[in-house]
Amino acid sequence: MSQFSFTPTDAEAEQFCWKIVHFMTRYGISESEALHRLNEHWKGQTIGGKDNGTWIVYHLDADEWAYRIFYGTAVH
Repeated sequence: MSQFSFTPTDAEAEQFCWKIVHFMTRYGISESEALHRLNEHWKGQTIGGKDNGTWIVYHLDADEWAYRIFYGTAVH
C-alpha cells in the first residue's frame, strides 16, 4: 500500500517524491510530517515526468520542491 495520497506513475516518480520528503526533513521536521505536507500538496494528483495526462514535476529538482512545499513559495 502506498504512503502517498497521490499516484506516482512509476518507480522513478516515487523515488523523486521520497527525495523531496528527505530534503524537507532538513528544515527540522520529521519524515512523517514531511510526508504529510507532500501528500497535502499533491493530494489526488497523478505525478510523473511524461506528458501523458500526469502532472509533470521534473522541471524543478527535489530540493526546490521541498522548499516550495515547506515554505509555500519559490526559492529566490
